[in-house]
Amino acid sequence: MRLQNRSTARRDGGTLVEFAVVISLFLLLAFGIFEYSRMIMMRQLVENAAREGARFAVVHTYDSTTPDVEARVRQRFAGLDGQLQNLTIQVFRCDAATGANLGPWTDAQFGQSICVRVTGNFNTVLPSFLFMRNPIPIEGRVIMNSEAN
Repeated sequence: MRLQNRSTARRDGGTLVEFAVVISLFLLLAFGIFEYSRMIMMRQLVENAAREGARFAVVHTYDSTTPDVEARVRQRFAGLDGQLQNLTIQVFRCDAATGANLGPWTDAQFGQSICVRVTGNFNTVLPSFLFMRNPIPIEGRVIMNSEAN
């Protein structure tokens, strides 16, 4: 007669269920970190592109046009501007305190503020089960003083 110890019995099914639960939670966390990192990267990219556009606008107040500034901004996206939907670029003379639009940026005198505002919608790759809004609005706004040269 053979005696069997119940504590040494195989538990293949239990291990598989535990693995499925743990791997699904791990993948949810990993993909959430991935999406959040992509969003932060796009916010930084939009801010840097707006800054480069503003730097170009304040130096070339009288010898450039709005499409020149927009081209400079789009150039700084390094091909990633396709990840933003409804991308808009605005260039205008503004009030430094409030950021209110005061008219065409080409009319800015020395020391007056020029604003470059870049907005767009960031679409997440994963579905909204990660409790992220889809699309996520992203805006970058930079105000610099005109050098009017």
